[in-house]
This record gives sequence, C-alpha cells and structure tokens, in this order.
Amino acid sequence: MDVLLLGAGGREHALLKAIQASPECGRVWVAPGNGGMAAADVAAIDENDPAAVAAFATENGVDLVVIGPEAPLVAGVADACRDAGVPVFGPGAEAAQLEGSKLFAKQVMERAGVPTAAYASFTEEAPALAYVEEQGAPLVVKADGLAAGKGVVVAQTVEEAVEAVRSCFSGAFGEAGSCVVVEEMLTGPECSLLSVTDGTTVVPLACAQDHKRALEGDLGPNTGGMGVYSPVPFVTPQEQAAMETVNEKVVRTLGAMGIPYRGVVYGGFMLTPRAPRSWSSTRGSATPRPRSSCRASRTTCCGSSTRRPPARWTPPWPPGTTTGPCRWCSSRRATPVPMRRARPSRVSMRPRRCPASRCTMPAPPSQTTVPWSPPAAACST
Repeated sequence: MDVLLLGAGGREHALLKAIQASPECGRVWVAPGNGGMAAADVAAIDENDPAAVAAFATENGVDLVVIGPEAPLVAGVADACRDAGVPVFGPGAEAAQLEGSKLFAKQVMERAGVPTAAYASFTEEAPALAYVEEQGAPLVVKADGLAAGKGVVVAQTVEEAVEAVRSCFSGAFGEAGSCVVVEEMLTGPECSLLSVTDGTTVVPLACAQDHKRALEGDLGPNTGGMGVYSPVPFVTPQEQAAMETVNEKVVRTLGAMGIPYRGVVYGGFMLTPRAPRSWSSTRGSATPRPRSSCRASRTTCCGSSTRRPPARWTPPWPPGTTTGPCRWCSSRRATPVPMRRARPSRVSMRPRRCPASRCTMPAPPSQTTVPWSPPAAACST
C-alpha cells in the first residue's frame, strides 16, 4: 500500500515510523514533512489545499491518505480525497469542527450529555468583559478557532481574564479570536484519551498526559504541548471507563446529527473529585505511542470496508506502568510505580518511570555536582 502522510511535526514523524513498520507499507510520501522524515519522499503540494492533495493522490495511485494536523481537516482535505475515491484516515470538515471551533465542541458535548465545564460564548468584547467581571476568577478564556494550541489562557485573576478577552478581540489570533469562549476553570489532574472510530465502533487507546503550560510549576502560558507520556498510572478503571463513555457519546451524537466521524477522536479531561469532566473534545490523528497497520487503518476507519475493529485495543506494556521521560529512567529492577493520584494540574509533576518498562538507558548520576545529559543513543522504547 502506498501512503500519503500530511504534516510536519513530531506527531507525523511518529506516524511515519509506525506506518513504515507495517509489512503492507509500500511507498510513502510526506507533505511537507521535516528533516527527520528523510525515509519518505516529499510531495511538493500544499497540505491545506484539498484539490491539490486529492489530485496528487489520484495521479500517484495513493492507497491511503493519513492526515496529522487539524488545519487540513478543517479545510476539507479528507472530504476532497473521499470524493475522489481515495481512502483517507481523518474526519471530514464538518466533523473536524470539533477542533476548529471550541463553541461547536461545547455544543456537541452538551447535546451528548457529557459532563463539561460551564461556559458562555461571545462575538463582542463588551458583553464578554461584563461576564468576566460578573463571574470572577479563576476562568479559562479561549479563542474559538484554531490557534496552534496557544489560544487558551488560564486566568487566575480577573485582570488576566480581561486582558485575554481583549487580546482575542484585538486580532491577536486573527479570525480564530472573532468568537470567544469563557469557561469555568476545572481543577484536578489532567489527562486525555484517544479513540479510533469508523463512525460506528469506538476503540479506546491508552490514556495519556501531556505538559501544556510553560515554566516550572505550570505558571506560564499554554503551549501546543511540550511532551507526553502514556499510560497514566493514577487513572482508575472507573475513570478510564467514564472517559471511554464520553468519547463514545460524542461519536454517537455526531452520527445522530448527520455528521459521520472517522479517524481519531480526542477527549481532554480533568479528573475532578466528582468524576472526569471534559474540557475538550476534538479530533486528532496522533496517539502517544503510534502503533498502526496500513490496511487496518484503511479498512476500519476510512469507510472502505464493513469490517469492524476489535472491541478493545490491548496495550503492549504491563498494567500499572508508565513511560516517562527517558532521562529519568532507571536501569535497576525494582517494584513498579504504585497506582496513585497525581497532584493537581497546577503543580508540575515529573512521573517516575516504572523499572519494568523497556528503556535501557542508564539512570542519571546520583551526584548533581557533575553536569550530566542523556546518552546520544536513542531510547530503546
């Protein structure tokens, strides 16, 4: 199978490695790709141009198009490929509004009966500022559209929230800030769950936790994400089941609205004392540790077969283990990390890696007086 992979980030690099690991993989093109993706051919096309992507796929006999970033999905690249008869992994433009519009995502979650943060949306600055003053801090202010993960401000004071609202309406995020969503701030450990779906069956993957806010102690602004580990050892089976149910409800609700969703649905959650509550429900094409089969992706999520995916994805690691940053791994054999509740998301936490994991990199020296950095060799995981 020949594959066209759209995107240029670390997510697409990981997807490329997983795709090429499949024995069914033939030639692979990337558009635009990056310097670390030299194992694939570069397709000289605009990844956000639906007609160009569909034409390239048709002319080169591409068997599967895999879309990593959200922008091509929102632009309708998946729709153009399907119209041209080319199987594609990723939702159409209408379903991709889960990522393209935070207001649309909130409306879908409300319709699905998903527990989520209370919110209000605004298209004018004055009523948004009045709402902020009325509610008080802390609040979360979000630019409605795509802003590369940077259009969200967690405001601890009313002044910060007012500044964030004014920034959105002043054009800091372009058209993405023409509508602003102001949300209740949820507290608790944060994690996410990705599920693969063909629009009918929803197969959950392992939960993950990433690091979004800059600076120690999570005191800085939101970023597009600065690293992720999976699985998350403190998530209980009950919380995992609740998150799986949320993703299933969102897919079913979209189907009832006449919006078929195919690809990966991403649920972002805060594990509040009461129950997991969704702060985000978006589309995506990446997993923390991608393991894929080209043909499985084509037949189960692209609409080219009625075969259903397995009832549950089985992770390749022992239960209760985590795969934290390699520089903190230990080569010693000891007891696994105990299941425990994480500290609140506002406190920076570096998870310990379970010694039962597969990393063979040596542990850092116990003395901190000597400069140390991880070996140049790649981590075996």
